Amino acid sequence: MKNILRITFCALFGLLLLRPAEAQVTISVNFAPPALPVYEQPACPSEGYMWAPGYWAWDENVDDYYWVPGTWVMAPQRGLLWTPAWWGWDNGGYRFHDGYWANQVGFYGGIDYGYGYSGHGYSGGRWDRGRFLYNRAVTNVNTTEIRNVYEDRTVIVNRRENRVSYNGGEGGIRERATPVEERVMHERHVPPARMQIQNRTMARSNPEFRASTNQGRPMVAATARPGEFRGRAVVAAKAAGAPYHPPANRSEKGGMTRPENGANSAANQRRDQQQHAEQQQQRQEQQKLADQRTRQQQQKNGQLKSEQQQQQKIAEQQQRTREEQQQQKTAEQRNTAQRNQEQNRAAQQRNQEQQKAQQQQQQRREQQNLAQQRKNEQQQKSAQLKSQEQQQKVAQEQRNHEEQQQKMTEQRNQQQQRTAQERNQQQRAQQQRQEQQKVSEQRKSEQQQQVQQRAAQQHNQEQQQAAKREMNAERQQQAQQQAQQRRQQQAQQAEQRRSEQQKVARPKAQERPEPAQPQSHPKERPAQPQK
Repeated sequence: MKNILRITFCALFGLLLLRPAEAQVTISVNFAPPALPVYEQPACPSEGYMWAPGYWAWDENVDDYYWVPGTWVMAPQRGLLWTPAWWGWDNGGYRFHDGYWANQVGFYGGIDYGYGYSGHGYSGGRWDRGRFLYNRAVTNVNTTEIRNVYEDRTVIVNRRENRVSYNGGEGGIRERATPVEERVMHERHVPPARMQIQNRTMARSNPEFRASTNQGRPMVAATARPGEFRGRAVVAAKAAGAPYHPPANRSEKGGMTRPENGANSAANQRRDQQQHAEQQQQRQEQQKLADQRTRQQQQKNGQLKSEQQQQQKIAEQQQRTREEQQQQKTAEQRNTAQRNQEQNRAAQQRNQEQQKAQQQQQQRREQQNLAQQRKNEQQQKSAQLKSQEQQQKVAQEQRNHEEQQQKMTEQRNQQQQRTAQERNQQQRAQQQRQEQQKVSEQRKSEQQQQVQQRAAQQHNQEQQQAAKREMNAERQQQAQQQAQQRRQQQAQQAEQRRSEQQKVARPKAQERPEPAQPQSHPKERPAQPQK
């Protein structure tokens, strides 16, 4: 019976958790949410945590958007992945689509949340044999504490400057769901975990997270754990994704009124009507599916109830038989208790008698022990006296023996000292002899060195004198050579002069007329003066 109740409770709990994504409260706002702020991802606190990016949510009580910080959160079950929340243009307003857990990542409007959520799917990690592996090329993971990591840089997408936080509408992202994302959207999902809901409610209750207060730049943009808005693990936004421009006027429910005119307003109305009709058809189909599921569930519940009733009857019968058996056991226990009481009383009497006898025996034994102790004490005293006398004798003998040994050792020490003194005297004599020999050898070596130095000095003096003689001879030879050269030069100069005189004298002699005088011998001609 208990097993059946557990199974039914688990089934109902699973149906509550795995509800369709459409079974949610619809939130629609007439003006777009602010841009995504610029912030850094905090480090993963521990193994098993998964990243859920931050997003803008709506507070209908204050008619304002508020920021839900990104955080690391544990998955409700192994193998589940997180699909982030997103805003999309639908039927003249921006509709909120809450995030959910599923076996695959669904469509989240093509919004680039970063850190693995680039618009489609999730590249920040994957499940492998019940463990979640982190892609350290995309996510902030401390590899010294978390070892189940890998690196895949092919999934890195160049982040665009556009940080729009909604799909469709004016200035929104123009992305559509893939077939796989469409299938995941219509499958059963697991809603956000309790800590994620707590993270959102805490942000909603704090006015600092509202867009009108922080102007699109929240002081707490991301945290290491849900709900921890203080401490070192808190990351503030570096800047707003875009300048924040709140609407000029709002309706009572927070929507912004927009004037419409001409053909554009009619076209917009037709388009809204078509979208509304399509949505109604989809809702009707979804309602039919839900009705069928509820009928099937009711049938299953009826079968379970009938089975439960049968099991209850069987359990009641079993309970009756157990009660009868319990009564029989209690009666038997009473009888056995009475018997045990009688046996205990008899045993107590026997024990008392035995205790008395034992006490008497103990007294006798104590008396015998006292007598024996006295005898033993007397024997011990006599033995101690004898042992003391023997010890005194032995001590006296030891003293005598020690005195003899001391005398012998003193004599030996004296002999050793004498021998040591004689040896020292002999060593000193030998040392003196060796020192005298060394001194004599040193003197001899010094004399030899002096003789050699004198011989070397004489040899050097003789060599110097010979060198001086050779120098003088060379100088004399050089002087003679110079004198000869001078003589030769003078002779050459005299010859040159004579030759010049002759050259000058010849043309003059030719020019002069010969006199009528008789010719004289050339040797007798007087010498002409030089010019």
